[in-house]
Amino acid sequence: MNNVSLYLKAHVMRSSVAAVDLAKRNPSLRNIHFAEKILRIKSTNAQLKLEKNSNGHYLEMKN
Repeated sequence: MNNVSLYLKAHVMRSSVAAVDLAKRNPSLRNIHFAEKILRIKSTNAQLKLEKNSNGHYLEMKN
């Protein structure tokens, strides 16, 4: 996939895979920060889904 299609897929579709590929192929600060931002958001969403119990309530995280 070329850089233009990776850019469009990453920015329009919010694809974390495309964002990381773009940052690998063209490692500018902007591309790296964008990939990190998308990965952080996806990680947060996944963590919230794991913490949600069957009643629809969020469990408290214990440190």
